[in-house]
Amino acid sequence: MTTARYLWIGFGTLVALLFLSSSVIAQRVRTMDSAVREMADARNLSAAATQLESDALRYALNVRAYLQTGDTRSLMEMELAAHAGDHHLSEYQRLAHGDGRYAITPKFLPAWQELEALGQTLVALPPGAPTLARSQQLLNLRFELQDLLAGGLQAEALSVYNKRKDDALRDVQTIIHVAWALLVGGTIIALSTSLFIASAIVRAERRLWDHRELLDVTLNSIGDGVIASDTMDRVTYINRVAESLTGWTRHEAEGQPLSSVVKVFDGADQPSTEATGIENTPSRFLVDRSGREFPVDDRSAPIHDKDGHTVGAVMICRDNTERYRLESELRRHLADVAQIDRRKSEFLAMLSHELRNPIAPVQNALQILRHRIAEAPALQPVIAMMERQIGQLVRLIDDLVDLSRISRGKIDLRLEPTDLVAVLQLAVEAVTPLLDGMDHDLAVKLPSEPVMVLGDAARLAQIVGNLLNNAAKFTDRRGRVLLTVEADSAWVVIRVSDSGIGISERQLPYVFDLYMQDDCSLQRSGSGIGLGLALVKNLVDLHGGAVTAQSSGLGKGSEFTVRLPRHHAATVAVSQGIASADSVPVPRRILVVDDNRDAASSLAILLELEGHETRTAADGETALLTIESWRPEVVFLDIGMPRLSGYDVARMIRAKEWGNTILLIALTGWGQEDDRRATAEAGFDAHLVKPATRDGLAASLTARRLPPTTSAIEST
Repeated sequence: MTTARYLWIGFGTLVALLFLSSSVIAQRVRTMDSAVREMADARNLSAAATQLESDALRYALNVRAYLQTGDTRSLMEMELAAHAGDHHLSEYQRLAHGDGRYAITPKFLPAWQELEALGQTLVALPPGAPTLARSQQLLNLRFELQDLLAGGLQAEALSVYNKRKDDALRDVQTIIHVAWALLVGGTIIALSTSLFIASAIVRAERRLWDHRELLDVTLNSIGDGVIASDTMDRVTYINRVAESLTGWTRHEAEGQPLSSVVKVFDGADQPSTEATGIENTPSRFLVDRSGREFPVDDRSAPIHDKDGHTVGAVMICRDNTERYRLESELRRHLADVAQIDRRKSEFLAMLSHELRNPIAPVQNALQILRHRIAEAPALQPVIAMMERQIGQLVRLIDDLVDLSRISRGKIDLRLEPTDLVAVLQLAVEAVTPLLDGMDHDLAVKLPSEPVMVLGDAARLAQIVGNLLNNAAKFTDRRGRVLLTVEADSAWVVIRVSDSGIGISERQLPYVFDLYMQDDCSLQRSGSGIGLGLALVKNLVDLHGGAVTAQSSGLGKGSEFTVRLPRHHAATVAVSQGIASADSVPVPRRILVVDDNRDAASSLAILLELEGHETRTAADGETALLTIESWRPEVVFLDIGMPRLSGYDVARMIRAKEWGNTILLIALTGWGQEDDRRATAEAGFDAHLVKPATRDGLAASLTARRLPPTTSAIEST
């Protein structure tokens, strides 16, 4: 039960006791007042009866005296006594006012009248007449009246007086008892209530103290400085953290103006970086009692009472010196990481370039061999195997560079309405040699009608090619690979499943992570370095789709599902951008410029086998002299050469009057977007990445002069 309820109960009991006592006292006072009035009436009636008795006695005595002496004064006194008796009789009747207890008895009034008449008779007798008998009768009447008054009226009045006096005394005693009871009860209730209130106050003070202790411990245990002030902006509380921040103790700070204890200013007024040792300027600074400045976060809020009135404010301060130091250090680390990432990207680009350069002459040599030994079928599988391995190496290089570009946000998709069915057909053609080399059974189920998506055709082919390539590598010879495409009104779903080694449940959530390999043993040494699936996921994400992997476990195959948003638009044919290698080429005069003499000579031989006339140059100066004298129609030009770069040579050619008639094709190991943009701006018509395929070479020979903003033809 709450303190307020106890107080209300005590107050109600006291009020009820007061009301009851007041009612009893009031009733007793009314009764006592009535008794006092009756006592007064009885006293007055008794006095009137005594006067009547006295009047009767005086009357009788004066009559007798007159008869004995004949003195007229006795006669006058008799008359006065008669008149007084009549008066006192009337007064008595008035005082009785109908009260039956004091009514005149039937014998009294006739006796009084007989007394008066007898007296008048005796007085009227002649002198000497016998009066003794009548005088004795007069005295008898007088005694009779006395007996009637004493035994009747006076006795009744005295009885009433005594009774009412007793009643009044009992009423006084009752009032005294009730007053005592009221005093004692009220005192007990007042003392009980006071004791309860006192104990409630003590408990409330103890709870308040406990709450203050809890609040104080809580505020002292947090890492922020807490400072409270009243409506006069004077400090009322400061915790230990605030003591250390401001340099003021709690005892010193309480009662001081808030502006004297806490001095905070904006970072715009902050001293130089050299003075604070902080690289980035914080928004707020605090100056402690000793004048030391350090960065803080501070905020304030009003304090309201239960009625919503503002009674003060609380200010929270946090020392941000360590935070800003860590942020500065983090920024330096991030800058170092960014620098390392840039160097990594540069290294990968350089690695790609350096790896492509020796691969190019090897691939050219293989294509030359394919021309020369067409009559030796036994060597064709060997050449096909070498071409597949070179293609695998080139794909690894491309994946590594693409992942680096994606991680730096450097890859640009050429999004346009694309027929996914046509793209998948190209991807299947590209990976068919690898599947055939491992004797895999490839089943393809594509819709008969075009299925449109908004995407980059080359990258979509790369996604499916990587999935098929992954299925081929992780499936033992003579396995099964299935490619299906399903479409509804909103999504296109591509599924690539295989009967290969499967994926363990432990590794399934991480299958798209970079460099992820489920089995790194020597038995799977040809499984790659874990780039293909990571690249697939990044490219699918860039297309607004999603890719998932499923497997029932090791040895039970796997299935990869790609979901892409469907695009509803008119059918757009996918341009392969590749001339058929079987078409009859138009003979051209072609100059091959490369500081790698093996790459230049092997490409020249390959072009000669295609019916072209070729020459080679190992540097830019020699190339310019050859062009001036020989005027080739086409120039395959490397970019990274000593003394004069390919860019410089291209600009010099375009500066000549006859320069615009030459078809310039960049043939380089650099294949990123910036590189393609740079070749286009330098005046190249096409951009081939080493090693160039036979189809890529054929397509480049049909290119036309492009404006600088248009990407040149690419081929790998």
